Amino acid sequence: MVFLKEELLAGAGLVQGCADGMAQLAAAGDKEEMLQCYWDRIDFCLAKNFPTKEYLKVHFDGMLHERGIYIDERVEIAGENAVLLGACEAECGVEKYAVSRLYVKHDSRVVIRARDHAFVMVDALDDAAVEVHCEGESKVVVNLYARATAVADGDGYAKVVHKNKETYDL
Repeated sequence: MVFLKEELLAGAGLVQGCADGMAQLAAAGDKEEMLQCYWDRIDFCLAKNFPTKEYLKVHFDGMLHERGIYIDERVEIAGENAVLLGACEAECGVEKYAVSRLYVKHDSRVVIRARDHAFVMVDALDDAAVEVHCEGESKVVVNLYARATAVADGDGYAKVVHKNKETYDL
């Protein structure tokens, strides 16, 4: 556990992690707190591809699904927050008054079906693809970075925002 934290701290330093993020990681007492740091610093982690999806699979396998992190797999998401890395194929259903936050990276693909009063916010990075079916009073906002793509249909409110940059401003 100590070795894992030291390895992550060294890697975060190499990719210029911020002082607050480094302090949070240094204070992490277990793997669960390290994954919370990943979520709390998700913009940085996705922009820097740190830790890599391979690293996450090796060192956090068995904990990733509980935290909404999926790597190279087919998955069904029912209105929770999720990170899709690698080549995921995902179906996401969001309804009633649910709120969902999705991060879609690498070559992942997601089909979102929103209805009722649901709200979904999506960041799509790299070569990710997002397909939105929006009904009723639901709202879906998709932010596109790099070469990511999105299509949307339905009578709900769907907005696709082309950020015209490779990744987040840090």
